[in-house]
Amino acid sequence: PRGGRRRERSQALPPWRPKQLPDRPTRKNAVNQGGRGRRGPPRSGGAMAKHVDGAAECTAGIDDPEALLKLLADEEECDENTMEGFAKNVKTAVEGLEVDEFVAALRAGYACVDVRSPSEYAHGHLPGASNLPLFTNDERANVGTKFKKIGRGKAMKLGMHYVRPKLASIVEDAKRAVATAASAENAPPNASNEILVHCWRGGMRSCAVAWLLSTEGGLRARTLRGGYKAFRAWAMGQYCYLGPLLKGSHEKKARDAFELPEKSEEEWNARYPTSPRIVVIGGRTGCGKTRVLHALRDAGHQVLDLEGLANHSGSNFGWVGRDPQPTTQQFGNDVAMKWGSFDHERPIFVEDEGPNVGKVSTPPGLYRRMRDASVVLRLNVAFQHRISVLVEDYASPEAQARTPRWRERMEKAVAQLRRRLGGERAAEAARLLADDDFQGFAEFMLRYYDKLYDKHIANAEGTGTGKGARAGDLYEVRLEDLEAFDAVTIADRVMETLKRVDAGTEPKATPTGAAAQQQAEEAKASVAPGAAAPADAAAAKS
Repeated sequence: PRGGRRRERSQALPPWRPKQLPDRPTRKNAVNQGGRGRRGPPRSGGAMAKHVDGAAECTAGIDDPEALLKLLADEEECDENTMEGFAKNVKTAVEGLEVDEFVAALRAGYACVDVRSPSEYAHGHLPGASNLPLFTNDERANVGTKFKKIGRGKAMKLGMHYVRPKLASIVEDAKRAVATAASAENAPPNASNEILVHCWRGGMRSCAVAWLLSTEGGLRARTLRGGYKAFRAWAMGQYCYLGPLLKGSHEKKARDAFELPEKSEEEWNARYPTSPRIVVIGGRTGCGKTRVLHALRDAGHQVLDLEGLANHSGSNFGWVGRDPQPTTQQFGNDVAMKWGSFDHERPIFVEDEGPNVGKVSTPPGLYRRMRDASVVLRLNVAFQHRISVLVEDYASPEAQARTPRWRERMEKAVAQLRRRLGGERAAEAARLLADDDFQGFAEFMLRYYDKLYDKHIANAEGTGTGKGARAGDLYEVRLEDLEAFDAVTIADRVMETLKRVDAGTEPKATPTGAAAQQQAEEAKASVAPGAAAPADAAAAKS
């Protein structure tokens, strides 16, 4: 100890000078010398022997499940030492899966239970997993407080106190989940005898429940190594390397081209993947992009319906006919699971969305892949067809019936646009809505949303550095001859246009609206001082 040498020196001090007090023992020495320290009170010989006996008893109990269950069910006999021994040995007594294996089993159709609290589950969960909470929200908070303020042993004992009355119901609920999965039409083999279990970090909660279901329920229970936290990391990394994006460096990709050696082609492809190929379907509001995507999906093509997963159409009125939106985290989970099911050798069609769909955010990696897509196909649907699509989707009797408080919420949505529309235009929109002039209202709102879309699609050919900057090319799907809106016909035209793009015979689209104006300004700025602009030179020559 540090104080030893100082105590020796203090004995040689003059008598009129007070002796130095011995140093305060360190935390480590405090435990060894009988003090409290950070690790709590020291165990006496009897307490230590009892702890060893409890751990040994639980080790033996893992091999004798019936005896261990009786021990855990007895509140007087099940003390902190018993729980410590159980926690130490139960993790090695259950079968664990890595994230890819767990997701594959979940996608195959095996029953999956999430044993986290209801609030954790509501914030975000694995798609297809049902909630079988080990603790209520309040119980989880109490156990966490006990763990932080008193220690692990007391917290586990309190947790066992909460769980003890639920043991039988947990087994029964899990068996019902297994029976439901086994009754599905495409149920996997052994679905009636297997179950997947996970918690937050793949620790005590999931391992304890998996052991209970294996011993008492007769099921083959497998856990997720790393828990839901590991799944979230898997979901975020599905699309591309996020480091440069999260750091906010737009030049990082250019630097990587020089910094990464030639032999690290695999690392480069992992950071900036080119497969699967993304084909973006764009177009102004009312073009029926979602309907066209559904027609492509029905024809057997791979489609990522972001608006369907987000329960929102993207505009200020996107909630019409939709269920409540999920959380951003749950939306990211749903999108990642859908993305992981695609064949990366075939193209994926996705609607041209911004960074947000309603109140949820597009996964950062996916949004970057969408902005880097090599092809954007713009649907050029006639104005009158767009009006009919909007009226049918947002104001038809069916749409109103599917939407609680439709008129009240529509009036509120128009009021929210007052700052952008201005007082007079907002009043005009409110009057059209109140008069049930839905066609006039749709036409009025299209004038507003067309400007927004033109701004969004600006720089579609990769020029400029604005928010709409893209790496790919914009092509137009020709629909001038359509007498009425037909999603199937438009989907066929989309595939025909894509074939011509791949063959190199399709010309790029001419920018319109804000995009044309911005490109004209950039072309004018690129002309050397004193030289004539291209249009002026042509006029002078003529």
